[in-house]
Amino acid sequence: MKPSAFIGSSKESLDVARQLMRALASVVNCTIWDDGFFALNDGAFDLLLKKSALYDAGIILLTKDDTSLIRGKKKITPRDNTIFEAGLFYGRLGKGRTFLVVEDGVKLPSDLIGITVLYFKKGRGGRRNNIRTIAAKLIQEIKDSFARHHFGLLPSTALAVGYFYNFVKPMAMEIARNSKVKDCSTGKVYFIDKLSVLIPCDKALDVCSLMATKSRAYRWHEGHVLRDGNRNFNVKFSIKSGKAIINDIPSTLTVVGLVVDKIFSDGSLGINDNVKVAMMRELENFEHAIKDLVQNDDSVRPYVAIEMDSATSGFQHELSEADIRQPYLRNKC
Repeated sequence: MKPSAFIGSSKESLDVARQLMRALASVVNCTIWDDGFFALNDGAFDLLLKKSALYDAGIILLTKDDTSLIRGKKKITPRDNTIFEAGLFYGRLGKGRTFLVVEDGVKLPSDLIGITVLYFKKGRGGRRNNIRTIAAKLIQEIKDSFARHHFGLLPSTALAVGYFYNFVKPMAMEIARNSKVKDCSTGKVYFIDKLSVLIPCDKALDVCSLMATKSRAYRWHEGHVLRDGNRNFNVKFSIKSGKAIINDIPSTLTVVGLVVDKIFSDGSLGINDNVKVAMMRELENFEHAIKDLVQNDDSVRPYVAIEMDSATSGFQHELSEADIRQPYLRNKC
């Protein structure tokens, strides 16, 4: 899925915003503030606060729109709402995913001194030049930003950190010390080969149902990991070449669905587009965060595999309520 970006500008610079959007179209899905971003009967401030969480990047155009008297001197300054939008996206997404495209000669606020910006100039007849060059730089910056995960303030980031330290890392330590898993049905024990974590990609997130469908489809065993001096882990596992593979779908992701629905639900039945977009962003952010934690921990990396489920919704039929609840009932062994 392409990353998404919001482009903010003054009304007078919409032509530049549209030119930039066209130049980025092959890599980034852009939304310009004038293209239905602001809904009728909703305040601009509230919408910006909510919808800024739906984007992977913010691109703000700061152009020669106003003249301000600063300490007795006239300065050419950007429209005040674009400065506000820049601050909002810096706070929401961080400086690694917020980009300023500035018309040469504009006076910037002193707080922005030291931040790398992309400058452009007006050509003859008011035509803006070097937008394609700026777009190429933006594409590279966005690609680089997504290649190295930045921990942000999204709920999924905190959930990923908690899941890693409470389950993934302790499980990897058990695998490293050759711990075993006991099958609740047969009583057999198996050495553990690895932990396989599956991240759902369904916008209508239902972790309990997904765990039930996967368990049935792949005939996962129910068991617990035998831990010396610690509480046993209740797990689902499969067997490959005589060893156990622990399979887990993070139940903590249920919280993501609750938070996203609380923030973006408009009170109507079903899932609206904002909820869908926010849910996918949170799931992808959880995946990136947990992968980053695993890859940067030498004691965990050899024993853990993380993947995004590409067929989350393929088994949603023929399940009773008991089937759906079963994976989360306490193991009886």
